[in-house]
Amino acid sequence: MRPPKWLTDVVALDYFKRHSKRLLAEGIIDEDDADTLAACADVWGQLRRVDPDADSKNAMRYNSLLKSWLALARQLGLLPRDRKRFNLATEADITDVLGQKLERR
Repeated sequence: MRPPKWLTDVVALDYFKRHSKRLLAEGIIDEDDADTLAACADVWGQLRRVDPDADSKNAMRYNSLLKSWLALARQLGLLPRDRKRFNLATEADITDVLGQKLERR
């Protein structure tokens, strides 16, 4: 899967390339999801540059970006709960999008 030409941010491109291969291989996304994954990567790149502790304006921007990222991640089925809901993950293979094992509640 190739990133769209409009995705130029280095952090976002790294996110796209790193996750697109794994998500394609696991069957979580397909080629039709490239633009949504690119939007998710773009928001991730912006999130990485915002310091929520700097001031209240940055905190509001961070929260807004985080909500946008979560909405896109849900749309793609990137969150463990969503994969489980769509029967895309087994009980033993529930990890978050960053590859960290999540605790069961």
